[in-house]
Amino acid sequence: MLGRRGAPVALSTAAAFLAGACEELRGALAASGRDPFLTGLDAVSASRKMRGGWRVRCRAANRGAEGWEIELEAGSLVLATGAREPPDRLLREVVAGGPLLPRFAGKVVQSSALLSPAGAAAAVGRLAAGAAPNVAIVGGSHSAVACARLLLDDSPGLRFGEGGVTVLHRHPLRLTYASEAAALAEGYTAFGPADVCARTGRVFPLAGFRSDARDLLRRAWGIGGCGPEPRLRLHRLGRGPDAEAERILAEADLIVAALGYRPRALPLFDAEGQRIVLHAETAAGAALVDARSRVLAADGSPLEGVFGIGLAAGFPLRGTHGETSFEGQANGLSLWHGEIGAAIVRDLLAARPETAERRMPVLAATGCA
Repeated sequence: MLGRRGAPVALSTAAAFLAGACEELRGALAASGRDPFLTGLDAVSASRKMRGGWRVRCRAANRGAEGWEIELEAGSLVLATGAREPPDRLLREVVAGGPLLPRFAGKVVQSSALLSPAGAAAAVGRLAAGAAPNVAIVGGSHSAVACARLLLDDSPGLRFGEGGVTVLHRHPLRLTYASEAAALAEGYTAFGPADVCARTGRVFPLAGFRSDARDLLRRAWGIGGCGPEPRLRLHRLGRGPDAEAERILAEADLIVAALGYRPRALPLFDAEGQRIVLHAETAAGAALVDARSRVLAADGSPLEGVFGIGLAAGFPLRGTHGETSFEGQANGLSLWHGEIGAAIVRDLLAARPETAERRMPVLAATGCA
């Protein structure tokens, strides 16, 4: 890990590192006589208590303990529950004349599936049967280009011909650079003053591609002495009919849908047992949180003592934490590793100024099999 300092690392490597760091912290706390962590539980829902705070219903994650539940009482909640690619988008979002499903049923997968070990193996096995497979990737997100890189660079069993992998995207694809000077030194000029972060001087810090996906695009464009990469084709989708895009999709052996993620929040209920509808559930693209990471109710008001972090949370970054021209979503868990995460901690401590003993969760067993 030390050898990768300052450079990108695989998510599996990062996960292993974080797991090791957590175990070290937990060991140190246990040695001091206090271990506040609970593991092996799945949170099912949370209900507001009459006098404030929340009661969280949890279930044993171990299948051998089915039926065993506990309730945790807490003054505040921090939701780090991840995100998902809604399958219904494949049935309603128009791409080159119509939705991908049911039009191309049998050859459409979502990007999250392809980027998983099992999904990647299944896709490679399917494509390896053809001498020169064709793949269409729909979307202009990092996930879309990451899928292209996985197929082109990490799948030696596949032999793509020229234009064998096509990324169909609606918005321009951008590259991130540490400074304007660094971008210009490579001949990258597709940016203006609104594309530069006022705080850091970085070019497209939010909209720009990073890491291996960035390198693939540099090869495709021949930027900075990279390339060529004839196997990758980039096709900009128009607003009207697009016969070429329809042809690409029709002839593809595999279509990867990278249409974006939506937050997967924990179900919340009020003190009367009624479901609390969240702002993120009211419309496509609606944010889960505000600029203080507070989870928003359907009317846009923050829920007391509930915070959200991670992919697709919708934390507002434009202008304050990146370029003013940014449109879209760029929330990942790493966003909360610095000052934004520290702001949550300050709010949590301000809400519960009492001693550490009082802040510990109260456990109440509700059943045991």
